[in-house]
Amino acid sequence: MHCLHCGAALGVGRFCTNCGQPIPGRHEGVPAAPPPPPAPPAPAGPPVTPPPTRYPLYVDSPPGPRPTAPPTAVVPVGPPVPPPAPPQRPSGRGAAPWLLWAVLGLAAVLVVGIALVVVLGGGDDDSTAKDPGHRSQPQRVPSNSGPTTSSPAPTSSAPASTATVAAGPARDLASVVRRVQVPGTAAASTDARTGAPVTFEAAHLTDGDPTTCWRVDGDASGTAITITFAQPVTLTEVGLVNGYAKSYPGYDGYRLNRRVTSVRWVLDDGTTVEQQLASDRRMQTVPVQAGETSHLQLEIVSVSPPGAGPLGKDFTPISELDLTGSTS
Repeated sequence: MHCLHCGAALGVGRFCTNCGQPIPGRHEGVPAAPPPPPAPPAPAGPPVTPPPTRYPLYVDSPPGPRPTAPPTAVVPVGPPVPPPAPPQRPSGRGAAPWLLWAVLGLAAVLVVGIALVVVLGGGDDDSTAKDPGHRSQPQRVPSNSGPTTSSPAPTSSAPASTATVAAGPARDLASVVRRVQVPGTAAASTDARTGAPVTFEAAHLTDGDPTTCWRVDGDASGTAITITFAQPVTLTEVGLVNGYAKSYPGYDGYRLNRRVTSVRWVLDDGTTVEQQLASDRRMQTVPVQAGETSHLQLEIVSVSPPGAGPLGKDFTPISELDLTGSTS
């Protein structure tokens, strides 16, 4: 309740504590204030609908980017349009030509890699299984040398093998050889494809396998090989494969080693047969016209230089001997 004169809040007394005026209805001489007249009735008319609930307007939102209304979907009029078909990959020979070239390139790289491993893998030979009861016959190239006479050359010593047979017509006399003496033997090598050891012993000279060989270090010219027979024989033809005749993809033993270029065959009675040898990995033979002998000496007169190229070997090899004749 407030004072009608000054508007100050009234207390519990009869006078306004602010302006001192008597409070109507509390003082005997001041009647109470008449009540306010009633409010006039509201004019007749249609009912007033209250405004809808007010939501925050954009002006009431904090500053920042205003949200945008989602795009309105456009509904096409007419029959539905099917989605575009995915692109088809061409088939047949024209499909992905790069893939074909990639496969061919990879195959070429593998072939070259295998060849390099075989050639540069550390080994230079490989072993070949053979049947000891069968002696192959290499192709022969007759030599143009004829028989001469000279003194027997000195012999050398080496491990020997023995064998004897009955007398018969002219044939291969390898089974009659009792001992083969060589001036030396190179150390064993390694099979480049399997890792197995490969030896170069004197026994390989008469084993019937031209892919094996006897081999000695360096230049063997001036040395001799002596063949001792188990019984006297009459020779009609002698010869040899004058290098390492073995070859396979990535390796050519004939080209990578030295080869014998000339030899001299000497029998017990002093008969000598000179033989010049060509650069040919086939068996090269020369005829012999002499009587019986129990020994045959093969003198190595000259050899070629070491093998060509960075992989060339400084060895003198002979792959096989030809000893044809008859026994007494």
